[in-house]
Amino acid sequence: MMEMKEKSRSREVEKSEKSEPGSVAAILERELEPTVREWLRQVNLVSELTDIPLSDADRARHLPLIYFDLISRLRLPKNVRPPISANATAHGQKRREQGYSPAMLIEESRIFQIVTFGMLHLHRSELDQRRLLRDSGHRGRGGRATHGSRTQLDVEISTMK
Repeated sequence: MMEMKEKSRSREVEKSEKSEPGSVAAILERELEPTVREWLRQVNLVSELTDIPLSDADRARHLPLIYFDLISRLRLPKNVRPPISANATAHGQKRREQGYSPAMLIEESRIFQIVTFGMLHLHRSELDQRRLLRDSGHRGRGGRATHGSRTQLDVEISTMK
C-alpha cells in the first residue's frame, strides 16, 4: 500500500516538474549544488558548529535529501497533507550521535533557511510572483498576514535579518 502511494506521488511530482517554470521547487532543484556549497561555506564560519570535527562531505551529506523533501512538499497538490520528513529525523538523530546540541541543530537550520531564501532572492526575477503569494491574506511566519506588493519570499527574508 505504501509503495503505491509513493509511486502515485512520484507521478504527481513528474507531472508538475514539466509544468512549473518559475516555481520555487524548480529553482531549488536546479540550484542545489551551489546552494549546498554556500550552506557549507556559512556553516564553516560558525566555530560552535566546526568544533565538532566532520569532513565537508559528512557535514553536508544530509542536504540533498532535505532539499528533495522540501521540493517534493512544494510540488504536492494543496489538498495533500505532506508526510513527516524521515530524512530530517534521521539527520537530527545523526547529529545528536555526533555530539551536536539542540542549539547547534537550530543554528544549522537557521543557516539552511538563510541560504535557501538568499538563493531564491538571487533568482527572484525568474519566479512567477503569482505562485509565491496566491492571495493577499496569506499567513506568513508567526501567523502574521502579509499584504500589499511584498511577496512571501520578501517577508521571509526580511524577518531573518
